[in-house]
Amino acid sequence: MSVWQNTIIHGIRYRVHPTRKTKDNLPDKYFVIRHTVNRKTTEEKIGWATKGNTLVKANYYLSKLKRNHENGEGPQTLEELLKEELEETELYEQENEHFAQEAITFAEIFSKNYFPQTKEDKTKRSFDREQSLFKIWLDPVIGKIPLKNIRPFHLEKIKKNMAEKGKAAGSVRYALAVARQVFNFAKNNKIFSGESPTSQVKFPQADNRRDRFLSVEEANKLLDVLTGMQ
Repeated sequence: MSVWQNTIIHGIRYRVHPTRKTKDNLPDKYFVIRHTVNRKTTEEKIGWATKGNTLVKANYYLSKLKRNHENGEGPQTLEELLKEELEETELYEQENEHFAQEAITFAEIFSKNYFPQTKEDKTKRSFDREQSLFKIWLDPVIGKIPLKNIRPFHLEKIKKNMAEKGKAAGSVRYALAVARQVFNFAKNNKIFSGESPTSQVKFPQADNRRDRFLSVEEANKLLDVLTGMQ
């Protein structure tokens, strides 16, 4: 059984594992710190060097606890100190995630999230159609803009661009519907928490009527009927 040894820093000691080595081929050491809490000497575990614990790390925690003891505020034990650091780390990660979501663009959502995850629910025709609408009409206007910064006037610009190129009302509606689906997808998956600007944009009414020309046979029959009526 290994014997506890003092380090060059008062209040920190260690014991050596009989066989285990670190990645640097050094003996694995288990560190502990000793400090006074409420006039009582307390020993708390830091851990093995192979788990990322070092003399420097042990000294960092010991120094911080001693300073807290002297000031009479902040965590007074290692357990409390580690809990505080964990909470700060989690808060930091949450804030980073929030900022990342705030900065995510329409193109990133469409290409990396919405399109791949909804691909299986689409026919090849609708898949190709949505991809084409995104590439030609949506991406040039709103592709590089974060979702939170997209406004109704951006979508009005898409409508205007398509109308100027002679695109049918049905095509414009389809393009706006794709934009709406992307916003709904982002909101349902907790990527975006705002309101979709598509709710404030009027979708053009599609004219599904089609001109139909009579065949030669139908035209002759109609002429025969009209002639008979004279």
